[in-house]
Amino acid sequence: ITTSVSCTSWYTSTTSGSLIAVIPASTSGSYEIFAKLSSVAVTNSVKSSITVLNVPVSPTVTSNGSTTLCPSTSVQLTSTGIGSLIWSNGQTTPTITVNTANNYYVTESNQCGTITSNTVTVTQIFLPAVSITGQTVACGSSTLHVNGSNYTNLVWNGGQTASTITTTTTGSFYAVASNTCGSVNSNTINVTINSKPTLSVSTTNSDIPLCVGQTATLTVSGADSYNWNPGFLTGDTVVVGPTSTTIYTVVGTNTLTGCMSAVQSVTVDVNQLPTITASTITNVTCFGLNNGSIDF
Repeated sequence: ITTSVSCTSWYTSTTSGSLIAVIPASTSGSYEIFAKLSSVAVTNSVKSSITVLNVPVSPTVTSNGSTTLCPSTSVQLTSTGIGSLIWSNGQTTPTITVNTANNYYVTESNQCGTITSNTVTVTQIFLPAVSITGQTVACGSSTLHVNGSNYTNLVWNGGQTASTITTTTTGSFYAVASNTCGSVNSNTINVTINSKPTLSVSTTNSDIPLCVGQTATLTVSGADSYNWNPGFLTGDTVVVGPTSTTIYTVVGTNTLTGCMSAVQSVTVDVNQLPTITASTITNVTCFGLNNGSIDF
């Protein structure tokens, strides 16, 4: 504030006011002040008004609850600032309600400057999303797997807690997945388990082990069709004549279900013919004589 007269002092009233010095750092507020010459009575003063503003103080942002949100939930954020406020999402009220994940802060400003508050991070947790995949028709057993995300706990309707299970029984299967926001059920999968054939293999030849040139008859039961190896033989009865000891394997198939048995085997032992080697041969001296010999 200036006047056209020199040697001016400032007072808070025209009669008994005290001399003041307006220092913005410590004298915020609005003032009606008067000026006079040092040699002139206060009644001859000049009246003026002045408003003093503080430099903004960093505001603090707080929440009224958890800043980790579940679906359809929200949290209130409040700023302690008293100046002109603007939030990072564009809102301008001291308190805002938010329901989306983000970093939130306030900027406070006046003619003396601008300052930013602390940042509050709001996160969101979504409900689990899960589904089950696996063989719905299987031979012997089926492996089922949970595909999904956002879950911290998982329980199958059979009590298992692993994401992958193996079942050997027919039935309906589903899983319940949960996190801090709640739980959801997966789809239900209906599984049919067909039994694998159980084979019984035998030989009808009582002369095993065989000699070279002999045959053995192998029989199998427990399935509808059969495949033998070696030899790519088929049928429930096969005749084999190996020239050396051989292991024969067979697999049976159930025609209705397509299920195959475990591999069964039978060993056919073969004895080799003896080998004779002459060590010394003495020929006869003349035809008709018997003076020759063979030593072994």
